[in-house]
Amino acid sequence: MTEGKPPVAQAPWLWFVEPSSRDRALDLSGSGGGLADELAGHFSEVEVEAPGRVQRDGLPESTFDCIVVHDTLSHPDRPGAEVVEILGGLRRALRPGGVVALASVNPHFIPSWFRNRDGVSPRTCARRLTRAGFGAVCRFYLDGSLEQPGAVVPDTGPPAVAYEGSPNLRKG
Repeated sequence: MTEGKPPVAQAPWLWFVEPSSRDRALDLSGSGGGLADELAGHFSEVEVEAPGRVQRDGLPESTFDCIVVHDTLSHPDRPGAEVVEILGGLRRALRPGGVVALASVNPHFIPSWFRNRDGVSPRTCARRLTRAGFGAVCRFYLDGSLEQPGAVVPDTGPPAVAYEGSPNLRKG
């Protein structure tokens, strides 16, 4: 933590998930430890691994209550079949009742002049998760950034419409 500055929240979604246990979490985000520090406030044990090592070596089955992947699976050059294979490995590494939390930039909200940036659409993400064997997929939008969200809005009709019409919506 930087002296005099409050810690940056990197996992605002933690308040929306209910893993069956809070024993072990895995941070595959490559965030440099900030996310792992936040996860440590919610889980007894937190491991940090490089996504490439996990892809190469795999993960032990039924080991984690929560696995976090921020942006590391959303590179535009990564084939969809490869992402589905990785997600399947993550699913197998979860204990029953565990959760995988993915975060990605939504490319539909990136200006056309900046389209070379990584990102995966919500529809593509949900399709890949389903192909990897996940059941329930819950999506949220952040107003602001992952590190400094102004709001976390469920991706369902009524909450999204209500938020878009609210005076709290950040303009510009």
